[in-house]
Amino acid sequence: MALVHEQLYRSDDFAHVNLRQYVSVLTADLSRSYSLPGVQLELRQRVEDLDIDVDIAISCGLIINELLTNIYKHAFVGREHGLIEVEFYRNEQGHNTLVIRDDGVGLPADSDLPQTKSLGILIVNTLVKQLHGELRLNREGGTEYTIDFTRGATPV
Repeated sequence: MALVHEQLYRSDDFAHVNLRQYVSVLTADLSRSYSLPGVQLELRQRVEDLDIDVDIAISCGLIINELLTNIYKHAFVGREHGLIEVEFYRNEQGHNTLVIRDDGVGLPADSDLPQTKSLGILIVNTLVKQLHGELRLNREGGTEYTIDFTRGATPV
């Protein structure tokens, strides 16, 4: 939320945040905070240049924070290198898609996102519902979270 506040302070538009800039700063901060000694992690971002409603930006930021924190803490245990990717784009139907993936050790096969007891994933599920979105999980070659929703982003 502090990042959103900072972007609003520097902007003439107090209703929207530039998503590309916001995600870039957020992911860099998380990378610095959670980098693991002896592990080389590459962080790739493909985020469209979109202005996003402040409330949507906060929800997306909290989702990104929770998922990336889990990735940094758990996905690369016992590994020397890895890849983390963050994408955000609008499709032809005007739906927004946020994808966060890693090539780490993956989630256990018995992990069930809707039924989890993990506070972080419960928060993510709640935020996805607030966005009127859908969360999908892919466990092939690591872990991939895909969130589709229709609210709040417009091209710059």
